[in-house]
Amino acid sequence: MSKLNGIVMESGRGWVLVLLENGEYRRFRTRSFLMPGDAYQGRSDS
Repeated sequence: MSKLNGIVMESGRGWVLVLLENGEYRRFRTRSFLMPGDAYQGRSDS
């Protein structure tokens, strides 16, 4: 597993769209309430 850091760009019920450090956008499922502009730290299975 690798660690992912980024900034929340958009959020919805149960998901967030994150701009990662490498410039890639990825959507993640989450139970946390995150707002655009919040820091995101997560893990990737790949």
